[in-house]
Amino acid sequence: MTDEVINFTKKRNESIEQRRREFERVMFQSFLGVYSVIDNSGDQTIATELVDISEKGCLFQVPCHNPKNSNLIQQLKNRNVVDLRLYFTEKSYLLVTVNIKYCKEFVDQDGVTYYRFGCEFDKNSTSFEAMESFIRFIYKFAEHASTDRGDKKGIIYL
Repeated sequence: MTDEVINFTKKRNESIEQRRREFERVMFQSFLGVYSVIDNSGDQTIATELVDISEKGCLFQVPCHNPKNSNLIQQLKNRNVVDLRLYFTEKSYLLVTVNIKYCKEFVDQDGVTYYRFGCEFDKNSTSFEAMESFIRFIYKFAEHASTDRGDKKGIIYL
């Protein structure tokens, strides 16, 4: 037997953080379409994968394997400020402005190369209030969500 004291608050917070990241992956890959706006007119955009999000900022990546993207990626790498379109439906999006803090090349476990951009949110942009609510939802969802383990047999859907 060990004399180690278990910090349940720390363990609970670690569990919540892990669930938040899992939920983010599902949401970002399945439900949320994200595009970086390359030019001021909004005509040029590049498909962007959101990797992580917090109240301070986000991390997004752009795959390098598409030759059509190389010019757009270069333009994106030369920018300090970028607008991101977060599509919640096919035609409706939330526009958020981010300040790019760094850009790094990243190779995932499958050997796919990306450029990753670490960003801070422009909290003065008009849409940041909505974005902030969305981020709080993600955190609260991770804290309070339950996993369906097949126990919905008695539920009647109306």
